[in-house]
Amino acid sequence: MLRVLNLANNNMSGIISDCWMNWDLLVILNLESNQFSGKIPSSLGNISSLLSLDMRDNKLFGNLPVSLLNSKSLMIIELAENELVGKIRTSIGRDNKSLKVLSLRSNKLEGKIPYEICHLSSIQILDLAHNDLSGNLPTCFTNFRVMSGSETSTPFLLYDTLF
Repeated sequence: MLRVLNLANNNMSGIISDCWMNWDLLVILNLESNQFSGKIPSSLGNISSLLSLDMRDNKLFGNLPVSLLNSKSLMIIELAENELVGKIRTSIGRDNKSLKVLSLRSNKLEGKIPYEICHLSSIQILDLAHNDLSGNLPTCFTNFRVMSGSETSTPFLLYDTLF
């Protein structure tokens, strides 16, 4: 069965179908730097084996799927440089204790950064730059163990984790 699907840096276009529920062994999905449009399929967040999702630099729009932000398996969510809108949902991080990279840079997200983002206890890279976010930083930002340096960790390498 297919474990890695890498179609990055092509000139692929169209809508990404919501047909991922049967890809139960997929570990890495990389569709970055294409011309894909439409909404992010919610079924991507239901792939229990998926550790890395990279869809940056496309033309994806709409809200962030709740299933994606609450995936129990994803370690990397890279959605920068799209046209995603709305607020960062307060359900973020509720179920995911393994997310290490969350990049939502250069989208059209708005509103406050929800306090619930503090539930991302394993986060190492949180990139929310170049959006329309407002308000105060959640006070818990100083409590992120890995980001603050209070936890000793080796450099994060996905391939070491996978193989």
